[in-house]
Amino acid sequence: MTILPSLRTYRLPVQRPFFRHLFATLLTLAVLATSTARAQTPQRIYELNGSYAETNGGSALVPNGGTLGTTGYTFGLGQGPNVSNALANTGEYSIEVVFRIDDTSNYRNLINFNNRTGDNAVYCFSGKVLLYNYLSGNSTTTDFIAGQTHRLVVTRNATTKVTTAYVDGVQKGQVNDSSDYYVASGANGILHFFRDDGGENPTGFVDQIRIYHSVLTPTQVAGLGSSTTPWQTVVNAGNPAVTYFTPVPGASPVAINVGTFAAGSARSFEFVFNAAGAGPSKTLLGGQASTSGGQFLKLNQFNNTGKFGLTTAGVADSVFANSPTLSNQQVHAVFTSNGSGTTLYLNGVAQSGTINEGLKITGRNALGAFEGTTQQVFFDNLDGT
Repeated sequence: MTILPSLRTYRLPVQRPFFRHLFATLLTLAVLATSTARAQTPQRIYELNGSYAETNGGSALVPNGGTLGTTGYTFGLGQGPNVSNALANTGEYSIEVVFRIDDTSNYRNLINFNNRTGDNAVYCFSGKVLLYNYLSGNSTTTDFIAGQTHRLVVTRNATTKVTTAYVDGVQKGQVNDSSDYYVASGANGILHFFRDDGGENPTGFVDQIRIYHSVLTPTQVAGLGSSTTPWQTVVNAGNPAVTYFTPVPGASPVAINVGTFAAGSARSFEFVFNAAGAGPSKTLLGGQASTSGGQFLKLNQFNNTGKFGLTTAGVADSVFANSPTLSNQQVHAVFTSNGSGTTLYLNGVAQSGTINEGLKITGRNALGAFEGTTQQVFFDNLDGT
């Protein structure tokens, strides 16, 4: 598939949490390598859009408390769904979960394979994905951020017993499951999500669970959520003022017209991208000329703050204080303004920090950088992966 970037602008601010559909089909602002690998079809699909039912008529999820909404399932401590008879082979599978948890400290049980009779499970441990109880082969980097939506994929090969964990399309851990910890050993191959056998439970929200009766390859995992056509269909159905679906290499930004907005009016800008966020400053969209609004939307605010931000030329470099730069991963970001303040959504989640300044971006602006006052030179180019 060819992976494309997108930009769309709105004449009205975002008023409803519609991002669940968009997260399922992320695109990129920076051009990624194209893939000819055939996408795999999941055998069990749980969309959790007001129902615990399985899309293909298989066994339904069974909740243990929690709240089912129109776009997903919210769980508290000791709550979470389970499912039986979802695996064709209890020792070979790929399990995909799109979720967020509120606290990544200590141990937080994500998937349990032994009907909650022991600790052998996939955990978030201090922000890292952990295949417990193996001492080597696990992640050494921060994989999960509290309050941020992530895509976890766990695969196991029955013949080799190799078990692999991926977060947001990137392989983070791999072990030889010689002890069969990750064979679904409970009756009917029951799987528990977000419920520990003790007190190591998370709270949070699950958007979607999908189960495959095969072992996905790294390329196939990286491509999950990257189909372009469904996402563009959703974009166009929203009747945005402007869309931009042409590939934009991070090293070659382009000038586009984002539409004309009256001073002080509401507007929103939506991006899906994969970029390197290393500083000192990286820009998604902006123009220094007064006719462009003189503002820049930042992936990494100057001077290497490691935060998303908004710059108003000659006035201030503001940051979204609780929104760290998300690097080298697919990200869905929406900057929305009511005219006097600006809010940021990341992967469908409204960020707790806002900026007390309205968006002024209008007319000609650079995509993947900001354009200078003469509108002939680009600065702070976004480095795509």
